[in-house]
Amino acid sequence: GKQVLCPVITLRDALVQSGHEETPIDLLKIDAEGDELSVLEGLTDKDWASIRQLAVEVHDVDDRLATTRALLTAKGYTVATVLQQTEVVDGYLSVVPPALALHYVYATRV
Repeated sequence: GKQVLCPVITLRDALVQSGHEETPIDLLKIDAEGDELSVLEGLTDKDWASIRQLAVEVHDVDDRLATTRALLTAKGYTVATVLQQTEVVDGYLSVVPPALALHYVYATRV
């Protein structure tokens, strides 16, 4: 395969560079192919205060699901999880191998 180099920045840096560091975030969706915790851990207290809801896709390996739930709960969110499973969606078969241990984590703050 061909190697492709690309810059990587934190969500915090992306918010600052786009001029949205002061903008309230109604819903933050994170799907970082196994690096979701790294994204969450890169947020500042100021960022956390501006985020009302999160939807995070978590592969439950190395206790990532429990760690993610604990972090979100500690930040003041109510947390719910849903195991992704193989299903038919709008007439299409969505296959999720059980070995992926893939969960959606939903967090809301009232």
